[in-house]
Amino acid sequence: MIKEYRSPTGSVLHSAGWTIFPADGVLWSKVDDGIDSNDGDSTYIEANDVDQWVKFTFPHFSLPLVSGPVYIKVHVTAKKVGGDCNLKEGFGYGELDGCYSDWQPLALDYATKSWECTHWAISGEPITVSMINNTIYMCNVYLDSIGGRITNVWIEAGIEPTSPRRTKPIEDINTLEAIRQMEMEAMSRFFISEEGKATYRSRFARSG
Repeated sequence: MIKEYRSPTGSVLHSAGWTIFPADGVLWSKVDDGIDSNDGDSTYIEANDVDQWVKFTFPHFSLPLVSGPVYIKVHVTAKKVGGDCNLKEGFGYGELDGCYSDWQPLALDYATKSWECTHWAISGEPITVSMINNTIYMCNVYLDSIGGRITNVWIEAGIEPTSPRRTKPIEDINTLEAIRQMEMEAMSRFFISEEGKATYRSRFARSG
């Protein structure tokens, strides 16, 4: 398995109802704590209105162009600080060329929600290496209620290379003997056939 990981480096598209902490900076800089790590409430973004969303950009992946199943996985470390709040994760550019998780409830303590995608939601087409390596696609995060808090986001992409089929050498002596027997029988059938007799006469028989 070949894997690569990325943290956000941009958040150019987002709704207006976000609070960031500390108050300086931009959204993505509060959730770039690194792979499988987070700084808790030291930095975070929080929904201060319902139906909030943000599209994070990230450095492009550089997976090798080899054949095999491809996946993208979005990881979000989040919690709720008020009433019930649900999180949705996605990967893509828009609704027509992306894939999205179901809504996932948040708990009072930070937990990482991970969601994996292998096919586009609308077309059903598999995600390819060239698509993942394309910087146009973004990591999408949604919160449906006030009080959802996110402290870290990272993206994982991977491919399971398909190994070329190899011809296995025949090592079993019984298999080798069976092949020899088949070859002998084929030769015997040929030489008792009319074609075989004619070939024998033309090549080996002496003229009188």
